[in-house]
Amino acid sequence: MSTGYAPPTTDDIRTSDGALNRDLQAERGTSYEVGTRGTFFQERLTFDVAAYDFRLNQTIVTRTTDQGVSVFYNAGSTRQRGVEAAVSGWLWRAPATGTQPVALPTGVRAWASYAYQHYRFATYESGGNNYSGNRLTGTAPHTFTAGLDATSQLGFYLYPTVSNQARLPLNDANTAYAAGYWVFGSRAGWRRTLFTHLEADVFAGVDNITDRNYSLGNDLNAFGNRYFQPAPGRNWYGGATLGWRW
Repeated sequence: MSTGYAPPTTDDIRTSDGALNRDLQAERGTSYEVGTRGTFFQERLTFDVAAYDFRLNQTIVTRTTDQGVSVFYNAGSTRQRGVEAAVSGWLWRAPATGTQPVALPTGVRAWASYAYQHYRFATYESGGNNYSGNRLTGTAPHTFTAGLDATSQLGFYLYPTVSNQARLPLNDANTAYAAGYWVFGSRAGWRRTLFTHLEADVFAGVDNITDRNYSLGNDLNAFGNRYFQPAPGRNWYGGATLGWRW
């Protein structure tokens, strides 16, 4: 159990047009959390599960004016309940020799994380409208990420990933939503320690493999329904790093 408050930041108080929001108050909340974590099968499988109930007063939310200025304001109280879970396990792992040429254990490890977020306005009235009980703006009820980490004793690695976000409300009235989406990506490379101290990593990857169209970084409560921000399509990257370890 924990309780405390969070004052608004300088960016919250000073809007992008230079005005000062003198009415913005600090958020105050109380959180209850319970969870468990552990390992199975001689530490080949690890898990972590937690459930929480967070009650927040004077919640700071945002809207966009017709001039495109983001304005922050207090929205009564919200209740944020949810469950978070993570699991990872080795599908295959090379025996430890003490002389492995790479920094990470070699093998194939699968992992996944999931979050359920039941976030609601508890008491919230604005502009003559009562939004109490509505879903919290900009919050997806479900998020999921999973992947494989495959590494070899020669230093080569491959990290494919997949992530999902459920649709989320874009305004306090819950009349506009951003569609949910799945995104696939992968990164491959070669990592090795040379001459005992020199660490080298050469890599390349691709994001949004299926070239899906979706909105990312939405503008919440935007004037004129200008909520959406297009995310990048399929894109490639690559690079190399060198480091010296004593």
